[in-house]
This record gives sequence, structure tokens and C-alpha cells, in this order.
Amino acid sequence: MRKSLFIVPVALAILTVACAQSTDSAVEALCSDVTALEAEVTGAQSLTAASGLEELQAARDGISSAWDAVKASAQDVASAAVGDVEAAFTAFGDSVSSAIGAGSVEGAMTAIQAALTQLETNLAALEAELACE
Repeated sequence: MRKSLFIVPVALAILTVACAQSTDSAVEALCSDVTALEAEVTGAQSLTAASGLEELQAARDGISSAWDAVKASAQDVASAAVGDVEAAFTAFGDSVSSAIGAGSVEGAMTAIQAALTQLETNLAALEAELACE
């Protein structure tokens, strides 16, 4: 009986440490993915009204791929509130779809830049919430 009284607290301590390490690495992975998404957003902010549809589609594809990685990583971090980032990503996607549908970047550029700015702001807030380094 004495052995089991000793083993249970030790097992709980080991489990607690293992869970904390797992959570830390999940947060680090999410922070890394958020940084990659920020880099894609920064690159897309160089688009102008004179940019071609191909450039816009490439920016959308890069941001979309990076966003998918953020969503996947966020599933492992219970405290990760990505709703605001998702809303800004959706607004960006809608603006890009509008430009592609119109066949011109020029008319949608204001909405695209506004969505990118909001995405950047929301990513910074997520980084602060997660205490990314």
C-alpha cells in the first residue's frame, strides 16, 4: 500500500511535466506558423493597383497555405483564439475573389489592403496573446 501511495504522486508529477512540455511545444509551433503567415501578409502588402492577377493569386495562395498551417497548429493550443484572424482572412479572400471575378486588381485594391492590414493587426494580437517571442 505504501508503494502505491508513493507511485501515484510521482506519476502525477511526471504527467504534469509532460503535459506542460507538450503545451509549450504546441505554442511554439503555432507561433512559428503565425510568423510564417505574417511574412506572407507582409509580402502581399507590396501589391498595388497595377499588380497583375497572377501576382494577386500567388499572394492569395501563399497566405491561404500559411493560414491552413496556423489553423492546424491552433487545434493543439486550447487558448488560441483565432476567430479574428479567420475573419480577416475571409475578408481578404473575398476581396481577392472580387478582383479575380472583375478581371482587375485595381477596383478591389482598397478592400484587399484593408483586409491585409486587419489580418496583420489580428496576427499581432494573437502573437501577444500567445506570448510569442
